[in-house]
Amino acid sequence: MDEFNQNAFAEKREEQPRAGPTEDRDPLSAAAEVGRAEPSALSRSEGERRGARPTSESFPDAGLDLSDSVDSEVEASLSKRREFHSRLSVRGPVKGRRLVKKPTEPVPAMTAEQRILLLDTWQRSGLPAGDFAPLVGVSKHTLYAWKKRFEISGPAGLLDQPRGKPPGSRVHELTKRTILMLKKSNPEWGCQRISDMLLRGPALPASASAVARVLHEAGYQLEQAPTRGHPDKVRSFERARPNQLWQTDLFTFVLKRQNRRVHLVGFMDDHSRFLVGYGLHASQSSALVLEVLRASMASYGTPEEILTDNGTQYVTWRGKSAFSKELEKRGIRQVVASPRHPQTLGKIERFWGTLWRECIESAIFIDMGDAQRRIGLFIDHYNFQRPHQGIDGLVPADRYFGAASEVRRSLQTRVAWPVAAATAEETLVALRSLITREGAPLVLKMDNGSPFIAEVVQEFLQREGVFGLYSPPRRPQYNGAIEAGIGSLKSRIERRAAWEGHPEVWNAEDVEAARREANALARPRGGLGPTPETLWKSRERVATESRDQFRELVEIHRNRAMKEEGKSPSGVLLEQEARRIDRIALRRALVDHGDLLFKRGPIPLGIKSQKTANIT
Repeated sequence: MDEFNQNAFAEKREEQPRAGPTEDRDPLSAAAEVGRAEPSALSRSEGERRGARPTSESFPDAGLDLSDSVDSEVEASLSKRREFHSRLSVRGPVKGRRLVKKPTEPVPAMTAEQRILLLDTWQRSGLPAGDFAPLVGVSKHTLYAWKKRFEISGPAGLLDQPRGKPPGSRVHELTKRTILMLKKSNPEWGCQRISDMLLRGPALPASASAVARVLHEAGYQLEQAPTRGHPDKVRSFERARPNQLWQTDLFTFVLKRQNRRVHLVGFMDDHSRFLVGYGLHASQSSALVLEVLRASMASYGTPEEILTDNGTQYVTWRGKSAFSKELEKRGIRQVVASPRHPQTLGKIERFWGTLWRECIESAIFIDMGDAQRRIGLFIDHYNFQRPHQGIDGLVPADRYFGAASEVRRSLQTRVAWPVAAATAEETLVALRSLITREGAPLVLKMDNGSPFIAEVVQEFLQREGVFGLYSPPRRPQYNGAIEAGIGSLKSRIERRAAWEGHPEVWNAEDVEAARREANALARPRGGLGPTPETLWKSRERVATESRDQFRELVEIHRNRAMKEEGKSPSGVLLEQEARRIDRIALRRALVDHGDLLFKRGPIPLGIKSQKTANIT
């Protein structure tokens, strides 16, 4: 190291402390301090590698004595640090603490001007690339790469070059033109087809992905065109009438209290899903299956076919089983399902799932007798009361006994509509179904319940041309006819339920029977008057012209009523005031339209009790 560099280094050390390894250094200023190279890691002492200040022994040529400038506090700190490192080297890493490198901020990339300045400074310094690169914070390979790019392309070579592959397809231009020509002449060809044709025809290899890339660059887009699939195979079957085909199977479960396994055999009609016979036994022998079969045929007749699985109760691996011989003797054809294919008996398999979820899973039977009784009650409920989605919401008994059409027609002609909750949505559904089926009336008389005064219900009535006639608040007498009808219907339902043996529980059959009885037998206009059913069937639907005339009459009487009340026709009324005006206008419009008739009759005088005198 020459004298100039030594003096400069000594002056720098006297002016300020030695810079730490984490201080930011300007590459240009570092390059200007040419020759200020620190000792390498191999030539440093152990104390210097641990962070101690360098001593004069580390720089023999400089002739500097740095020990005088280090005060006692720094020496104490350095001694503590050396002691701490010595403990780490002896005992190993301390739990919960470790030595980590302090995170540094990423160094921004250099611009082309900075790279040119570094190259110029490097050439002026005369240092090797390995010595100059650490001073400016880059590697020597980077310096060589910049120098080569500068020699080839000049200053433009030091600009940032785009990384990665160039955009677009790298297929030869002739191959591109061939791909586009093939696609234009054969629009139905796909990428793989074009790739195969290129390989076999003009010998221009291009993969299917390369063909797709070329077509995409040319403006072709993937289009999801609808296709016509093959017709699906038949996955379900159903016989045309009852007793054509019965399905039979066994279901096994455990009585929880007794920890006893029992077996339930059932016979189901394929057309109606009606369970014609069942039996709960402790074993699953053929004799018990035959016993249930004979009881079922004695109650509901003989079927034409019976569908079974491959259980030992129905088939045997040699000869004929007792079940098959019984069917052959009675002239019944046995149909055996494919092995390991329970879908063939899907109807009765589905019934076992329903029985398990709705009855057996949550039930705790006392004994075998209790299980037979409660399962029998559920099967009766399934046959006669539970709607079945597979048969359009009917119950199995409706189909089996041929009453499906009558029941469906009865359900469609209901005027009273049962709903799950008294909400505006349920009311709207019932009104829409009723008006679609029976036609819209002129006036719908209602109370002030929240479902009727809801905005959605009022908007629907306006669209259908129906005027809502709301009763005065807390005046149920205003709707006396419907109130009396509901009271009569409740009495009939209660009497019907008591007659059926369940007075405390009303079911849908009781309600429907009471409604039919009330419409057919009640005579609200006297003993010689017509029944409600007769009046309903003789009615005429409201024509469009009649509805328009009624609307005009309502507007006329509404304006008159407002003038009588001292209100302006264009003024804003409160809700209760508007309904009171509507009641007056609708009553007068119904009278003028001929739909409302008032009768006046003599009012009998009250009979006073005759006074008597005490005669002594």
